[in-house]
Amino acid sequence: MRYSLILLFMIFTACSFVEQKPGSENVTVVSQDQVTNCTMLGKTRVSVLSEIGFADLMESYVAEKLDLMGKNAGVDQGGNRVVKLEEPEPGIAVYGVYKCK
Repeated sequence: MRYSLILLFMIFTACSFVEQKPGSENVTVVSQDQVTNCTMLGKTRVSVLSEIGFADLMESYVAEKLDLMGKNAGVDQGGNRVVKLEEPEPGIAVYGVYKCK
């Protein structure tokens, strides 16, 4: 019983730590072909928890949190679009940050 409560606590706390930065709602995640007339500002590598113990988190949840962190990085670098360039392993992604008109 005690271990079940600890596991449940870990699952709920792990799901709530990625916060949306102000301005990230103005950053969009797009594909590479949607940034042809944009200036690349840089790249960012982001990571989120993709498993808890022996349990993998849902891929859609992990992808959503990675995109949110990519958008947050876009705000930090002054961009308004980000492109997921690669996912070298679960829970890690590299985004290109772009400024488009």
